Amino acid sequence: MNLGVALSDIGRFEEALELLRAAQNRRPDSADAWDNTGMTLARMQRWPEAMAHYDRAIELRPDFGEARRNRALGWLALGDWERGWQRSRMAAQMPQSARFPGFAPRWTGENLGGRPILLHWEQGLGDTLQFIRFAPQVAERGGRVWVYCQPPLARLVARCEGVDCVFDGTSPLLPIDVHAPLMSVPAILGTTLATLPPAPYLSADAATVEHWRGTLARTLNVADLTSVYKIGIAWQGNPQNRIDRWRSFPLEMLAPLAQIPGVRLISLQKRGGN
Repeated sequence: MNLGVALSDIGRFEEALELLRAAQNRRPDSADAWDNTGMTLARMQRWPEAMAHYDRAIELRPDFGEARRNRALGWLALGDWERGWQRSRMAAQMPQSARFPGFAPRWTGENLGGRPILLHWEQGLGDTLQFIRFAPQVAERGGRVWVYCQPPLARLVARCEGVDCVFDGTSPLLPIDVHAPLMSVPAILGTTLATLPPAPYLSADAATVEHWRGTLARTLNVADLTSVYKIGIAWQGNPQNRIDRWRSFPLEMLAPLAQIPGVRLISLQKRGGN
């Protein structure tokens, strides 16, 4: 089974599947074998088979937080948001997935009546940027929205609509009444495709925009920035993340874009871009 997981992690799915199925046959009562096989099937986009494997893993081990999370992600991938959000929220509450100390009650969606609520980050920078879009909807339920986020994002998050106060860990948190992990907010709000907050919801201040407008014009050696088609690019996530291979790619893959007349590529890569 471990060899199968290792092969799956480097993208050799067919070989991985053969070994994982052998593990299932040898140990049909192993919830881990069923879950790992399901994960590989999901990577192959074979969702119905993957979901059946997650179901079986949970039957064998009802408190299997990882399998519950994987199944929830499967429902989200398939567009079943109602079950996906709710089950991912439940999986996040499993002991294996505890991310934040429970120093205040978890918000359940009730009207906040002017009370402060702390929305806090859980995983990577990208997840924080994706889920901060829900802050205005939390504010609409009567809350004063305080956000605890990673330091590199503090200035940007502070500009988001609905956010009243930002903490980045450099100063003590103020007393709060309730809290919610950012990635659980869609489930708490009962989010559907119709109620998904629109983009754009991130913005830069005017001084920053003006600074980079001048910098870009000088770097690209153009008098008028509208004379070229500018594409910002980033190709590498956090290289320390164990699943980074699934979300990063070689910079050379963008070379064909650079050959299109009038197109200029602007690197937005902050780290790990070698």
